[in-house]
Amino acid sequence: MVAALSFRLGQMVLVMFGISVVAFLIFFATPGADPSARIAGRNASQETLIQVRHDFGLDRPCRCNMG
Repeated sequence: MVAALSFRLGQMVLVMFGISVVAFLIFFATPGADPSARIAGRNASQETLIQVRHDFGLDRPCRCNMG
């Protein structure tokens, strides 16, 4: 019983990690798409985009955003 429960718990951790990686790649690693422009809206000014990038940490390297 304990072995089956720990196996299921391990599976759950792997699935949650996989979902988070896929969501990260869809949102941040899509070529040609700026996530800050999606967050700020269509007619956002350059100052607004810079502020959104800073607020959400999008001005940091890609590997820092995952953690």
